[in-house]
Amino acid sequence: VTLAYQTKKNLKFGKNKMTVPIEIRGGPKDNLEVIANITIPEIVFGSENLDFQKVIIGQKKTIFVRFENNKEVTVEWSLSTRADITTGNDKDGNKFSLVPSSGIIKPGQKQMIEVTFIPTTEKSYNHKFTINIRDNPKATIINVKGVGASVNLEFIPEKVNIGPSLPYDNKTLARLDIKNPSE
Repeated sequence: VTLAYQTKKNLKFGKNKMTVPIEIRGGPKDNLEVIANITIPEIVFGSENLDFQKVIIGQKKTIFVRFENNKEVTVEWSLSTRADITTGNDKDGNKFSLVPSSGIIKPGQKQMIEVTFIPTTEKSYNHKFTINIRDNPKATIINVKGVGASVNLEFIPEKVNIGPSLPYDNKTLARLDIKNPSE
């Protein structure tokens, strides 16, 4: 006996009971109660907004995000590469990355995701990662933002004059202070 169960759009999520009448020729009639657990795969994670705050230009900052599958079915996810739904205001190239870009998470399992930000100029950056989940029509969004910051060093005094010195003479010293007034 093969039993196929096709869900309907108006069916509620969770456990659903259906009674299937079974008639055996020349035998008794009986009812078979079928219980199906209707669910949609989805990913649970801490926050849909990640703020990298200030990062020095050219340096890398990484935030780890844990994807969890709390459902009874396997979650197969992938990062969308469609430009119309993956947006950002950084016109000179994407400064954010998400690794890995896809994965399969079994029920009750977790997967660590690495989100990285490397600014190249002193400005604010925003980006939206769209995560597609197989058999789930709703996309999952992760909003990321960060600010590129430069290091401003001050030299006191601005010019240093050491003066003449003879070979094999004692050391000639001059004082130079370097100050970092940035945050």
